[in-house]
Amino acid sequence: MTGRQVTDVTTTLIEEKLPRFQVINELYLAIIERERLLYEYYATTDSKTILPQLDNLDQRFSAYFRQIELAFPRSADIEKIRYGDITVRRLTQQLDANFQQSQVDWDQARAQLAELSDVGHKMLPSLESLVAQVNKEAFESGEKTRQSTELTTRLVISFSIFVIIIAAFVGYYVNRYIMETISRQRLAMFAERSPNPIMSFSWQGKLSYNNPACHQLMLQQNNHSHRIESLLPENFQIRLVELQKSNDNHAQWVSQISDDSILQYSLSLLRDLDTCHLYIENITERTLAQQQLKYEAYHDVLTELPNRRFFNEYLNELVESNQQQKPFSLILIHIDRFDSVTSTAGFKTGDLLMQAVSQQLRGFCQAYCSLDLEKKLYRLDSNKFSLLLDHLPEHDFAEHLATELHQTMAKAVSINDKEFHLSLSMGISHYPSHSLESETLLANADAALTRIKTDGGDGILCYSQDIHDK
Repeated sequence: MTGRQVTDVTTTLIEEKLPRFQVINELYLAIIERERLLYEYYATTDSKTILPQLDNLDQRFSAYFRQIELAFPRSADIEKIRYGDITVRRLTQQLDANFQQSQVDWDQARAQLAELSDVGHKMLPSLESLVAQVNKEAFESGEKTRQSTELTTRLVISFSIFVIIIAAFVGYYVNRYIMETISRQRLAMFAERSPNPIMSFSWQGKLSYNNPACHQLMLQQNNHSHRIESLLPENFQIRLVELQKSNDNHAQWVSQISDDSILQYSLSLLRDLDTCHLYIENITERTLAQQQLKYEAYHDVLTELPNRRFFNEYLNELVESNQQQKPFSLILIHIDRFDSVTSTAGFKTGDLLMQAVSQQLRGFCQAYCSLDLEKKLYRLDSNKFSLLLDHLPEHDFAEHLATELHQTMAKAVSINDKEFHLSLSMGISHYPSHSLESETLLANADAALTRIKTDGGDGILCYSQDIHDK
């Protein structure tokens, strides 16, 4: 029910239902007042006083009756009231005629008065019926209004909840739109604020955008060119075409622009947009740090010679790649009684002595055969070294080199004005005559070294099968 309908029902209740109660009440009072006047007329027979009042009362009754008759057309109660009013008027005339006679018939007058009272009382139930009918109509209208109001209230509440839900959804999507807009704005600012150079190219390789970091990189490299393209490697266009022809959308490579500048390039294709992006990162410091870590992992800290890890990997690589079984030799070098020197002179002196010995070994190798020390001379343990001779100018080259080295290292080594006389024990094995496997080759050289150390050290021994037999 709308607000207008509620207003109409309320107006009907006020303008129609309540006035009906008033009219019925006036009729009720008129009937009671008529009975009182008739009893007073019976008591006083004062026609001059009573009859005008009765006439006035009859007029009032008629006026009220017309109103109630319009309110309840075709009502049985209205007909009963109408009949009762006619009867009362007729009996009143008869009573008045009796009182106008010279000799009043009081028995008849009492009978007439009793009949008048009875007829008047019979009209009262009809009035009460009309009151009940008005009450019913008012109650039904009120109940209908209440139910409609409750329905309207529920509808209003439901609509309010619906509006709240819609508002929540709208708020959610508005907030999401705002956040997505902010994200897109941030994404758009990514290239501008990126510390790494970013370039955008057309599908044909023409530069269409570069961020401020490109200029900063040029300044870092003392690149005074006014062309951003000077940051590109020389083969950029070739790489771009190759990537476009392939099924990949991404390529990455590293290029050393200068002695102190290493750049990493990442090229990404956006095929649906016919464009490509190039991301440049200066990895000089990172590369140098990685190289330093790798160097430390593969070199001895004290002597800076390649360590056992380097030796094992290179020996395995040398054996696995030697498909033609070209001969090479392995020499294990042990400094005799070095532990006793360290325990006597101290670890600091021992370190200095080890550095001096490694320098002598390095100098000997460089002078004797111009060997590449990075892949030839190794420090395996505290007092053990190795030599890998992968290019043998003659068959017994390893034995001759070991003999020369043994004689050279026999000279005294001076540390802090103190001389140390050292001797070397060396074991030799040959590839492929002694083994085709790196582990066995190393084990054979170590077996020869162990035998010479067992015999007192300070000597050279080449591996042979009878070493295991003895």
